[in-house]
Amino acid sequence: MWEVTGVPGENPPRHVFGDLTRLTYTRGDLLTIKESTPDFLSPTFEYPLSFFPELLTGAASAVFGAWRRKRRHRGKRAGIQVKLRKRGHRLAFPSIHLANVRSLPNKMDELHLLLKTRKDFGRSAAMCFTETWLCDAVPDAGIMLPGFHIHRADRDMESSGKTKGGGICLYINEKWCTDVTVISTHCSPHLESLFLNCKPFYSPREFASFIFAGVYIPPQANTNAALLTLADKVNEIEKKHPDSPLIILGDFNKAKLNHELPKYKQHIDCPTRENNTLDHCYTTVKNAYRAIPRAALGSSDHCLIHLIPTYRQELKCAKPTVKTVKKWTNEAKMELQSCLDCTDWSVFENSAGSLDEYTDTVTSYISFCEEVCVPTKSFRTFNNNKPWFTAKLKQLRQAKEDAYQSGDRALYNRARNQLTKEINIAKRIYTAKLEKQFSANDSKSVWHAFQSLTNYKRRSPQAENNSTLANDLNTFYCRFEKDSFTPHTNPAAPATTITPLTSALTIHEQDVRRIFKQQKINKAAGPDHVSPSCLKVCADQLAPVFTQIFNRSLEMCEVPSCFKRSTIIPVPKKPAISGLNDYRPVALTSVVMKSFERLVLDHLKSVTGLTSSGYQDNCSCAGRWVNQ
Repeated sequence: MWEVTGVPGENPPRHVFGDLTRLTYTRGDLLTIKESTPDFLSPTFEYPLSFFPELLTGAASAVFGAWRRKRRHRGKRAGIQVKLRKRGHRLAFPSIHLANVRSLPNKMDELHLLLKTRKDFGRSAAMCFTETWLCDAVPDAGIMLPGFHIHRADRDMESSGKTKGGGICLYINEKWCTDVTVISTHCSPHLESLFLNCKPFYSPREFASFIFAGVYIPPQANTNAALLTLADKVNEIEKKHPDSPLIILGDFNKAKLNHELPKYKQHIDCPTRENNTLDHCYTTVKNAYRAIPRAALGSSDHCLIHLIPTYRQELKCAKPTVKTVKKWTNEAKMELQSCLDCTDWSVFENSAGSLDEYTDTVTSYISFCEEVCVPTKSFRTFNNNKPWFTAKLKQLRQAKEDAYQSGDRALYNRARNQLTKEINIAKRIYTAKLEKQFSANDSKSVWHAFQSLTNYKRRSPQAENNSTLANDLNTFYCRFEKDSFTPHTNPAAPATTITPLTSALTIHEQDVRRIFKQQKINKAAGPDHVSPSCLKVCADQLAPVFTQIFNRSLEMCEVPSCFKRSTIIPVPKKPAISGLNDYRPVALTSVVMKSFERLVLDHLKSVTGLTSSGYQDNCSCAGRWVNQ
């Protein structure tokens, strides 16, 4: 039964609140109230048919306008804080709240309120409070915060000579880290410190752990003595934990740690007490934090500082390297060989007016055939690529992902098992390769093995992006010949026919073929763009034409101009370029010319004999004198 207020009769009530007669309705009366209601109380809506399109258009506009208002563009004003909320506790650097509370117990109610109302406060990885004014009479249960571990270093009356005040307290978020170790505590009249070693659930590859150092230096303390003591502590911890960054924070008053330790950067650039910056945060990482001031806790005269991490791990800072390589497949090799087999080299010889033109035409044609027949492939390499992760494993990983998306459980299990099996095989192959490098009597192989084990990758220096750098380097490299230096010009050679002359040295085709097949395919091509891979693959096809060019060069006592050209690559000697002397000129010469020189060298060895130590492998003139 329900009691519903109503007015019997035909006239509707004029006032909502008034002396109205109470009527009692049953459930059945309420269900049939529409049929028993008079017609004048039931409203009738009569609209023309043309009204409905307008109604739908207005409704759509209202919905779209509400969606537009909901999807408001915020710009980039809160970019760092948005990233902080998205990452949660998986941050490259921990987020921290720092404050001088001047008595922690009477601030606990406000701290509990901040944990419930401010999400960034609850997501903070660590909170550091100085001047806690705690003593043995205050238990840990009285200052506990839900979801945080507490570590405190109260002021010792005997060590500090003071009965009250001081004290440091560090709260560590349980969702960020539970493996916390107290390294050391210190209390003296000039310095109070607390060092913690935290191994979080997530940390970048370059950091093994994070070490927090809570510091409080009283206003009347001897700042020089305090900084010397703190610097000794920091140096000692750095030797024990070389892969762990130190985050030194607290109330330093007038002291500045970077005077004693210049490599540490101060990240708080806003006033923390009136117009003075007394609370500091130091790390060795540049641009690690951005400090945002908040309202002070209680009646404290120091504001609360929120340290938002802005550090980007090395993996994200390192751009992927894009490499373009030639795919020397069997099909490409056969196509290039057939292309050179059907080439009539006499056409180039008859149309050339000089040896330079003949050689230049032949090398250009070979380079053109290589570009047409051999396909290229571009791929990206990332900084975190595993050395044993091959292209086959990448395909199996994609097959596993496709099987998971298809929903076929049996197919997914087969793909997963096959991927696990191939990973184990790839790791065993890579382990055998490292063992072979270590056992080899070669310092280069051993050094490469150490680099692979330690994942050591030297940062490649970058040259300046300067359009005038080439001219500056040319002037710098020719500075010793400045008086007699003249610009290199190629005078037009007179059109002469190739006439045979007599020569004491004759190069045979089998020797050229042997030298071409000994080429190292990982070497770079010269200015003529004839690669060592092309010479090695097509040694049988290219040996006749180059034998003719080599013999004509010896007969005419003239080296073709394309063989004498070189590409100078300025290689930086160190990462930070400070001058032109920091570039080392490396010349890339023609691979064909190097083969020609090796053939001539064999002839010189046979003429001069084995008494000349300068032409022998692994032998020097000084070693010859010592042996005698």
